This record gives sequence, C-alpha cells and structure tokens, in this order.
Amino acid sequence: MLGSGGTRAGTYWVTASAPHRLLGYSGFDVLHDGDGEPHESMFDPVAKLSVRTENAATARGTYEAMRTAVRSLPSVVPISTEPDPEELSETVDEECGALCHTVTVTVSLTNRMPYESVTARYALALKALLHKDEDGYRLGNPRSVDIGSCTVRLPTAKPGTTVRAVCTMGGPVLRKAVQTASDQHGFVQMTLQTEATRQVDGITGPSHAKDLLQKLDLHAGQITRTG
Repeated sequence: MLGSGGTRAGTYWVTASAPHRLLGYSGFDVLHDGDGEPHESMFDPVAKLSVRTENAATARGTYEAMRTAVRSLPSVVPISTEPDPEELSETVDEECGALCHTVTVTVSLTNRMPYESVTARYALALKALLHKDEDGYRLGNPRSVDIGSCTVRLPTAKPGTTVRAVCTMGGPVLRKAVQTASDQHGFVQMTLQTEATRQVDGITGPSHAKDLLQKLDLHAGQITRTG
C-alpha cells in the first residue's frame, strides 16, 4: 500500500477479525541500528489504517495479480547488503616493467558470498617510496613521490570466484624516481605502494521467484478454496 499522511509506504499485516490489530510491517522506512543498539520506533506518528473485507472472488483476483508480478521477476535481482570483510576482500600487486619505466598494478577481488555476485571498481593511487641511508631520509622514513592514478572496473565476481583488473602507469615522474633511487651517492632503494579505494557498483542475488510462487499458491489455496 502507498503511504499518505501519517501512514508509511510498505506492507502491513493485520488480524483478520475486528478491530484488526497491527501484526507487522515491512517497508523501506523500518528504522534499525546496525551496531546492536536498541531499535528505534518504526512508526512516527502512529499509522492510521482502514481495513475492509472482500469476498473470495476478489481474493482470487488479487492473488492472480500477485502471481503475475512474481512470474515477471528475473532469476537474479539487485539486492541491498553490506558484505563483511570475510566475504569480500582484495589484494593489490605492483610490478615494474622494463627498466621500471612503467608499473603495472593488479587488483584482485575475491567474493566469498555463497549466492550473491558483486560488481566493483577501484580508484588506484601509486606512490614510490624513496629510501636513503646517508645524510637524509632514513630507511624507516622514506620520501613519498606520487607516480600516478587511475580507476579500474573489475568483471562481475560470481559467488566463490576471484576476478582481476590491471592498470599501467608511468611517465617522467616515475623515471626520475628510478634515476634518483639508482644514485650511488644517495638513494639506494625504492619501493612501490598503491592506495586502493573500492566502490561497489552493484550486488545481485537470486530472486527465489519459484519459492515465492509456491508459497503464494499455498496461501491462495487456503484462503480461496471455500469461495
């Protein structure tokens, strides 16, 4: 049902007999706290409902409309969820090309969710860490040089799979950093580091349309068999 005034949009369950007490509510406006704090009130202000009794023929028509809606569902639908770190993780590797004039950054995303597929992209920022052991930067306090940045979009990661994407960066800044690191009188070491920021573009999961249709037919039979 659509919300109006103090009634929020969603699905309401009420008792079959008057005064039709509210049994439950499902909708986008349900408020909850993900950290385990006490739940907030679902209704503010209290919803005002009106209930009318229909005959079996109307009930059959309503259930048939719901069957049509369920049959139109695809096998996979977008879902809203926040994967745990154990369910979705990534690794980032850097590899120098010839003479280290280019660096290839590889991002691997592993999806350990049992049923959901994930589409994601990463913003990558590559840095060169220049170390010096003489009259300057110590090995434990390197100088950071920004080499470049890029964004990669990974293939869709299906349940239990790992997908990868690569980005190659280079240019005069990298060449200068390599030259400086090779200076026998100064810098003696250069390491690479990538900052990777993940953006999940979408998560999809099974719609369970067949299961929904079976449950709908079961309830429809129970309610309309006497009509």
